[in-house]
Amino acid sequence: MSESAGNSLSIMERGEVPASAEQKSEKVVEVQASDQDDSGAGEDHTVGMQRSNTRSSALMRRIEKLRFQVLIGRFRDQEQECPEPTSFENAVEHALWHMREKVRMRGKPLPGYPEMAIFLGSDERLMMCRRFATIQARLLLEKQAEMRELEEKLEAFDRDDFNKNEIGRDVDPTRPARLTSRYRRDEKERDARQAFFDRLETKFLEYEKLVSAVNRMMSLEKPASYERKNVKQFAEERKPLVTEELEWIMDDQYTQDIVTLRGARLNGYLVARFETFVNKLVSALKSSGGNMRDWIERNSQAGKLASQVGMGILILLVPIMFVVPVYILSLYGENTGKSIGILIAFALAFAGLLAGGTPAKPHEVLNGSAAYLAVLVVFFGSVGSNRN
Repeated sequence: MSESAGNSLSIMERGEVPASAEQKSEKVVEVQASDQDDSGAGEDHTVGMQRSNTRSSALMRRIEKLRFQVLIGRFRDQEQECPEPTSFENAVEHALWHMREKVRMRGKPLPGYPEMAIFLGSDERLMMCRRFATIQARLLLEKQAEMRELEEKLEAFDRDDFNKNEIGRDVDPTRPARLTSRYRRDEKERDARQAFFDRLETKFLEYEKLVSAVNRMMSLEKPASYERKNVKQFAEERKPLVTEELEWIMDDQYTQDIVTLRGARLNGYLVARFETFVNKLVSALKSSGGNMRDWIERNSQAGKLASQVGMGILILLVPIMFVVPVYILSLYGENTGKSIGILIAFALAFAGLLAGGTPAKPHEVLNGSAAYLAVLVVFFGSVGSNRN
C-alpha cells in the first residue's frame, strides 16, 4: 500500500497523468463543448421562434383588422382585383378578397327563384299567380261525379229498405220501420250502413272544401294591366327563370287566368294610368342599371306618388263639381232646357269621375250619381226660389 501510494504521489509530483485520466478529461472537454454548441443552437432556435411568433401575431392582427373591415362593410361597394397567391401573405389576401366579395354580394339576391320571390314579395301589387280555372273545374266535376255515385247508392239502399219487411215491426207497409228508424237488428247490416254514411260524410266534406277553395279563388280580382306589365317587364329584363317556367306571365294566353293577391283596389283607372306614366318618366330620367332593388324602389315610389296625386285631385274636384254647376245654374236658371242639360252633363261628369278615379262598383257609381243629381236639383230649386 505504501509503495503504490508513493508511486502515485511521485507521478502526480512529476505532472504525469495516467492514460485513463487523460481520456476522461478529453471526454469532459468534449461534453462541455457540445453543451456550449447546444446552448448556442437553442438560443438561435428561441430567437427564430420568437420571430415566427411575432410574424404570426402581426399577420393575425392584420387578418382580424381586415375581417372587421369586411364586417362593417368598408369593402362592400369596392371593386378590387383578386391578388395572386404567390406567398403566404398573398394567400391570406386571396382568401380575404373572396370573403369581401361574399359580403358585398349579400346586398343582392341570389339568381333564379330567390330573385323572383324577392321581386314579387316587394309590393302587394306584384303578388299575382294563376288560378288554374280549368283544373278547378275538372276537380269539381270529378268530386261532383263521386257525390252523384254515392247519392245513387244511398237511394238504392233506401229502396232496398223500403222493399224489405220485418215481421213484428212493419205495422204499416207504406211506412217500413227500416226507413223510420235507424235501428237494425242485424249487426253486420248496421255496421255496413254506418260505414257507408261515414264515407258519404268524408266525401261531402272534401267536396265542400273544394267548392269553398274554388269560390275563394274565383272571388280574387284580376290584376290591373300595368301591374301585370310590371311583372312581365321584370321577367323580360332579368330572365330569372327558364322560359318554360315564365310562360304564366310571358304568354298572353294566360292573361285571363292570372289573379292578384292584394286587397281591394284603392285607386281607379285614371290613377293607375297616372302611375304608369310616372313610372315611365322616372325610368327615362334615372336608369336603374339593371339593379333590381332600385327598380323596386322606383316602382314603389311611382305608386305612392300616383296615389297621393290622385287623392289630391279628387279632393280638389269635389268642391268644383258642386260650386261650378250651381254657379252656371244661377246664370241660366231661367231657361229650363239649358238647366236640365247642365244637370245631366255634370251628373255624367260626376259618374265618370267616380268610375275612373275610384274603384267604385257599377251600382255604387249609380247610387253616387243619383245622390249628386239630387243635390244639384235641390240647389237649382233654391236658386230659382231666390230669384222669384
